[in-house]
Amino acid sequence: LFQKLSTTAIEKERTLRTVNGTRINHIFLLSHIKGVNCFDVSSKTSLSIITGGLNGTVKFWNKKYNTFKILCSVKISNKAICDIIQISKSGTILINHYGNNVVVLDLITLKILKRLQIGKFFTIMKKNTCNPNSILLGCSDGFIYDWDIGTGTLKIILGILNQKYEGHIGPVNSIISDYTHNILISTGRDKKIRIWNYGIPYQTGQISRSFASKIVGSTYVHKLSLCIFQTSLNKV
Repeated sequence: LFQKLSTTAIEKERTLRTVNGTRINHIFLLSHIKGVNCFDVSSKTSLSIITGGLNGTVKFWNKKYNTFKILCSVKISNKAICDIIQISKSGTILINHYGNNVVVLDLITLKILKRLQIGKFFTIMKKNTCNPNSILLGCSDGFIYDWDIGTGTLKIILGILNQKYEGHIGPVNSIISDYTHNILISTGRDKKIRIWNYGIPYQTGQISRSFASKIVGSTYVHKLSLCIFQTSLNKV
């Protein structure tokens, strides 16, 4: 499908810089009108990028001859796209857009297969390293939902819940999963960092930190057992 779509060159600027003796090729793409809010590069070929914009549009890009070209774009919502997860086994992507549902999009037909919803706003969506067949969704009601995505499209469409974790008072703003210790680390607007054993819906510990309510992004370095939190306080 992508090979048949008309493409447009969108390379805006390419610069070469030297960092510690290594030449780095920087390519800046003319992308979303209102800005890029998230992206996914989990394609096995590493030649494609999926980006989500502040205008609620998802765009697909492909690398060819050292440049990126836009393949197509899909309007998902009037709200900003905040999380994109590509499920290669089922040929779908999951899109969170600051709404009360998560969109399941078919990568072949580019049609919306399902909108997963529970009547609450999803504030964060993350891959689950403790269980590759599920995703973790933080919610405005303070719950963390462990959603089964299985190995095929059918399970994603059915929207089966494995578990839900209750503890936060107010919205959850970040989730980290650690497969080496089989634990989850979550933060919320209640200024709490909570620790859970995966699969058990009761927290094993919590830490009170004022910055926890201002966290806008998180990542985990497994080799160092290190949580890194990005905050709106100009601090990491």
